[in-house]
Amino acid sequence: HKVLALLRSAVAHALDLKLFLVAVGDALHHVADECARQAMQAAEIPCWELVGDCETALYGALVGAPGCALVAGTGSVCFGRNAEGKTARAGGWGHLLGDEGSGYALGRDALTAVARWHDGYGESTGLTEALAKKKNLRTREEMIAYVYGGDKSRIAALAPLVEAQAAAGDPVSCRILEENAAALVRLVEAVTHRLHITDREVALLGGLLTSDTGLRRAFRDQLGRVGPALR
Repeated sequence: HKVLALLRSAVAHALDLKLFLVAVGDALHHVADECARQAMQAAEIPCWELVGDCETALYGALVGAPGCALVAGTGSVCFGRNAEGKTARAGGWGHLLGDEGSGYALGRDALTAVARWHDGYGESTGLTEALAKKKNLRTREEMIAYVYGGDKSRIAALAPLVEAQAAAGDPVSCRILEENAAALVRLVEAVTHRLHITDREVALLGGLLTSDTGLRRAFRDQLGRVGPALR
């Protein structure tokens, strides 16, 4: 009831200012379902469609044109719409079930590689020293406390270490980037296949894809091989 009251107030204010209220932020994207729509209708809020932030991101990135939006930040998701207006989504399952190619995935894979090295069966990697210097993670106990002592954002915060080590030529870090780039390509392939999209733009969004990162370069290289007409 409190949320609906706030929404009614926001709509009324927007209408007074002759504004179109396009989207509600991602704090509400988990309630973008039929139950939420029914609640909005019951509250008599006009002209609303409650959608996820990935859908508004696609519209904003391509100015309404058909195509796909691939988001890779702390998490990851791909959302697409074709010329007939049909939509499809892949990813966006959260870090326990997915988030492949995200900052979380890079940080998790870095920690996994170092943990395996500590156990004696993993490959030597510059990530071990990087974690020790940058995050003071030198022992098993320190790593466990870091991983399980906070939320997923502290794991995603390790993504720049993977990028830096890959740029320095660390084989383990390079492999982490390549594998996660391949996972992002699979998200795009899943969406474009379901929508029969072959020659549209793929908007790259989120901190890991909007900058000149190793992950972005690896993704573009791999996408070019599997979908040469996708831009």
